[in-house]
Amino acid sequence: MDSSTPITPNGNSHLFNLEPGEFKDISIQVKLDDSTYVDSIQIFTKPVYPVTNFKYDIVTVQTGNETKYHRHLSWTPGIETQNNFSNYTIYREENANAYLLNDPENCDNCQIMTLSSYIDTSYIDSSVQEVSGEYKFIYQVQVSVNGHTRNSLIYNYTNFTSLTKISLNNSNVSTDNDEFIQITWDPVSTSTYFYQYEIWRSPDEELSDTTLLAIITNHGQEKFMDRNVGNGTTWYYSVAVVDIIENRKFSDFIAGWSMP
Repeated sequence: MDSSTPITPNGNSHLFNLEPGEFKDISIQVKLDDSTYVDSIQIFTKPVYPVTNFKYDIVTVQTGNETKYHRHLSWTPGIETQNNFSNYTIYREENANAYLLNDPENCDNCQIMTLSSYIDTSYIDSSVQEVSGEYKFIYQVQVSVNGHTRNSLIYNYTNFTSLTKISLNNSNVSTDNDEFIQITWDPVSTSTYFYQYEIWRSPDEELSDTTLLAIITNHGQEKFMDRNVGNGTTWYYSVAVVDIIENRKFSDFIAGWSMP
């Protein structure tokens, strides 16, 4: 397996306990009579789904002669079931320090509210004020499912360096494997503004029907095995990198094929 430590299976099977969004490369050795056959596979689990459509608006509230500005946050729940849902956690930071929301659990004063109902889709923050009504504060919603968490995108954050797109060429997409195609890439150099990789596939060079195959939340991941390709088939692949405000940059689509 990927740790280079052999595992003795229980009969013909072995159980791996994987975290959400975890990838493992597994090498399998099969002995048949006097020969030994080695193959490798990749197994992975889906990540926790974040809330989507997260945004906030500034609501004007008139109190006597005083105008106040409250922040109305709204989102769409992730596609987790209610039975698995634990809670939402809302984080807030001033615009100048929004980078702290890249690791909100370790931000001492960022957490402002916890919501325990899956159907909660909004929150009004009236605990901070500003006379201008501008977007001085930055927010993030974290969803917790069975003890695992995923942060939302960071709405309206602009003061950061955008990620460069992944460079994909012919050497990154395999043409010599039986029943699978492997895509490799150089990971982004820093995780600071990284949100996820996306593996996209098309059956033709015209990109007439692109399909999202996988979401990868580990910025250090550097390959993906597509085992749903058939024999003797050609597919076109792109690796998109998505940053924390959902800027999505696609690599070139590169052809790969499986052996007939």
